[in-house]
Formats: sequence, structure tokens, C-alpha cells
Amino acid sequence: MMRLSTFLWLAVATLAGVGLFLLKYQVQSLEDDLAAAERQAAADRQAIHVLNAEWAYLSDPSRIQRLAESRLGMVPLAPGMIRTLAELPRPAGEVMPLPMVKPRAVSPEAAALPVADRREGH
Repeated sequence: MMRLSTFLWLAVATLAGVGLFLLKYQVQSLEDDLAAAERQAAADRQAIHVLNAEWAYLSDPSRIQRLAESRLGMVPLAPGMIRTLAELPRPAGEVMPLPMVKPRAVSPEAAALPVADRREGH
């Protein structure tokens, strides 16, 4: 009986050792994955920081104004340049056409609803 219990305890100890060995390497693998993810997150934060700085530079209003003046020939508006729609010249004899809106087909069920309900899509 002594030999059987000794053999069983030896088997349990061996299985526990192998299990701990496998668990140790699994934990190390997960820690390596975590460290890689943390490095990637730090690199992404750095890239975002650089992109934010670049966006601040590119969207600077004075820079955009300089580019608009030098590349497009645009100048800032003077008060005398602003006109109302009535002051704009119209071509002689030409009437501006109104946009044509095609009426939607209304189902008989929807036609029975009040107009407010038809607009809401009921």
C-alpha cells in the first residue's frame, strides 16, 4: 500500500510541475503580448501628437490667408465689395428658372392622413 500511495503522490507532483511549467510559459507569452501592445499604444500616441501638431500648422488662418493670396490671387474682402442679391447685375432679358421639383407619388393610405402626418412619414 505504501508503494501505491508513493507512486500516486509522485504522479500528482509531476503533473503539478508540468502544469506549472506550461503555465509559466503561457504567462510569459501573454506578458510579451501585453508589452508589445503597450509599445504600439505609445507609438500611436506619439503619431497622434505629431498629427495634431501638423494639423495645427496646416489649419493656421494666417498661413491659409498667405496661400490664398499667393497661389489663388485672393484678397480679403473690402466693405465696398459686399452687395445684396438685388444689387447684382442680371443678364438682359433672361429670367432665372426656378428648380423643378418632381412631386412624390402618395399611396392611397397616406393620402387619407392629414398633411402634417404625411410629412412626418406616418
